[in-house]
Amino acid sequence: FIRDMRTYIDSCENLRKIPVGVVVADFDRDENALYYNCRSDPDDELENAEWYGLNIYLHCDGSAQSIQDLAGFQGLLESHQSYNMNIPVFLTEFGCTNPSFPTIDGFEGQRDFLQVEALFSADYEDYFAGGIVFEFSAEKSFIEENSDASYPFLEYSRFNWGLGYYTPEDCDDIDITCSFTPYPEFDTLAEKYAATGTSVSSDFDTYSPLDLDVTECPSNFPPLSSFTWESASIDDLDCVGPNYVFICPNSPPECLPPFAQTPPAPSPPPTVAPTSGAPVSKAPSAQDSDASTVAPSDKTETPVSTERPSIETLVPTKAPTLDMQASDTPAPAISGGGTTPLPTLSLAVDFQPTNLIVAATSAAAQAMNISTSVLSLLSFPCLLLALFM
Repeated sequence: FIRDMRTYIDSCENLRKIPVGVVVADFDRDENALYYNCRSDPDDELENAEWYGLNIYLHCDGSAQSIQDLAGFQGLLESHQSYNMNIPVFLTEFGCTNPSFPTIDGFEGQRDFLQVEALFSADYEDYFAGGIVFEFSAEKSFIEENSDASYPFLEYSRFNWGLGYYTPEDCDDIDITCSFTPYPEFDTLAEKYAATGTSVSSDFDTYSPLDLDVTECPSNFPPLSSFTWESASIDDLDCVGPNYVFICPNSPPECLPPFAQTPPAPSPPPTVAPTSGAPVSKAPSAQDSDASTVAPSDKTETPVSTERPSIETLVPTKAPTLDMQASDTPAPAISGGGTTPLPTLSLAVDFQPTNLIVAATSAAAQAMNISTSVLSLLSFPCLLLALFM
């Protein structure tokens, strides 16, 4: 699917040339990393991913005092030092929870985020382009359905990865506006990022990757040419024109561009009642007119339509779909007693939520024009798939 999407983007002149990558959970670590950075056909430059995201839940021990104590992260570093990958690698989810983390202001299990210190240290920055903390807000219904913890979750719950929660408890942002209330660990994370130094980072002009070649494909993976894809028999969508605007189906009116909004119906002309005694003139009809008395016009008028294009003419009947599978159901506990969501595999193309906070990128990501690090997704009203702008 990576090759097909890259091929389609590359073939369309008006599509943004964005990097296409993959996000995987930390299972089969060696095979996944080597496979998505390799080419089973050496001549196919569009086969491999252009960046690699890893959902990883390590450092689940609240007694760790330094990055040297992060045994899981040290193992992760050693693995990637051996891969020789030539694309940016970053942690698309991190932030293991555990009851051994301290209680702060009455909230149990507040994470210390030593991982931030590790990711932006000199040893790690050669191999990782930052990371995204999971997750912004506590999922109230999910936590209450799967544990005995109750809102606002002062007690530790292994199902609560949120950096804060929304108030009031019954808010829905439709009838009742929600306000975000951070947990103490939110401030801890902010302090960690504020203290992150960038002196060891190269800038865009001076960055030089450690490796320029793709990795060797694992021997247990067959080449792509050995597969017959059902989708190969389906014609690709036509490339869009330079002025094309994609509109998400069922978008609320406030999300639509002005030209796509339905204009108000014109008001009918006023009806004037004749005054008493005044003669009423009858408008001539075709039957009353004598064709011989009508003077012909010496020029033809073309009727001008005042109607705006309807939404049906703007929304494609067929559009690329993106199947983003995610599971919040945690897997069995890993080393250190922490938990991690079940593995997911999803294609990350490009998305621009309305409120997107991105901070502290490293040079490897900058070289590919990717912003990575702490990502806070506040809301998604009007989420547009923007491959072309």
